[in-house]
Amino acid sequence: RKPSELRSLGFYVLAPKEQIEDGVFRRELESESIKEIVGERVERYDKPKTEWFEDWFLPMLEHIQIGCISWEEIITYIQAVDAEFGQALSGFYVQCLKHNRPRAKRKSA
Repeated sequence: RKPSELRSLGFYVLAPKEQIEDGVFRRELESESIKEIVGERVERYDKPKTEWFEDWFLPMLEHIQIGCISWEEIITYIQAVDAEFGQALSGFYVQCLKHNRPRAKRKSA
């Protein structure tokens, strides 16, 4: 289906709230940046996909909603629907934040 025929179309990055607020993904989620990156990849094909890029990708880029959703928002929603699973997921997420931060961002416990 052509993008103009769709009711809604979105591309969202799920990330920690802190990274979203710090603007970690800001540049990568700008339409112009996405257009450049995809355009470069299209040109790398032996037979460039120029027609696909122009006829499908660019119109899609005009209609798509692009953004970030924090894991904290997702977990809050899940907790409202399924408190037990939401609590378990929240505990797991806290451990992920603790053990998967860049060294400069890690807080001593």
